[in-house]
Amino acid sequence: MAKKEVAVREQGELALTGQVPDFLQQYGAVGNESVGVEDIVIPRLGLIQSLSPEVDDSDPKYIEDAKPGDFFNSLTREVYASPVSVVFVDRKKEFTVFKKRSAGGGFRGSFGSEAEAKIAIQTGDDPIDQMEIVETAMNFGLILNADNKVISEIVIPMTSTKLKVDRQINSMIRLRGAARFASVFYLESTKEKNDKGTFYNIKATIGPWVTADIAAAAKRMYDAIHSGDRRVDSEYESEVSSTEAF
Repeated sequence: MAKKEVAVREQGELALTGQVPDFLQQYGAVGNESVGVEDIVIPRLGLIQSLSPEVDDSDPKYIEDAKPGDFFNSLTREVYASPVSVVFVDRKKEFTVFKKRSAGGGFRGSFGSEAEAKIAIQTGDDPIDQMEIVETAMNFGLILNADNKVISEIVIPMTSTKLKVDRQINSMIRLRGAARFASVFYLESTKEKNDKGTFYNIKATIGPWVTADIAAAAKRMYDAIHSGDRRVDSEYESEVSSTEAF
């Protein structure tokens, strides 16, 4: 398969990721001593829909020049042109509780089982009929640039129609018969239609084996996740519900 280009449209003059200049490397991480696990998040890879706040110029989440079908980084606000090269590292299933958009919207927490999510709704302060539970496959991974170098850790939440994409990815990984992070995947946005309307979904294509450097970076991320040294940016979901995910 031909090499895929990954273009990045940056917000501001510089992206937040990149090589540290030589003259700064002598200082290491000075000044970050008080920053703990709870102060750092893994950003999310979002897929912009026609009603997403990222394309509404009156919304604080607006990203200039972004358009429906673009992928974006929830932390850096960088927009990635499709296709995006991703290495999947880990996965977990969650049941996320939202307040319905018609009732004002809002993220109310993620739980390991549907039963736990139902208990949270029943014991919460919000009216039960205003709440919804969204089954979510959280896919942790690494984004690569056109030079096949890691540019960011990322988490890709897959809900609703994206759950079929999650199953396809799992099946391709299983057929290849190696670690979850053994292969590069190319993610493209594709238009689909159902009874809710037309929307963008993800199309995943499996690519080549990863390099040794990428495999090492993926294993470090995997170990950090399982040791509790990585936290997902749940606050990003504060104004999003399953109605946007179709």
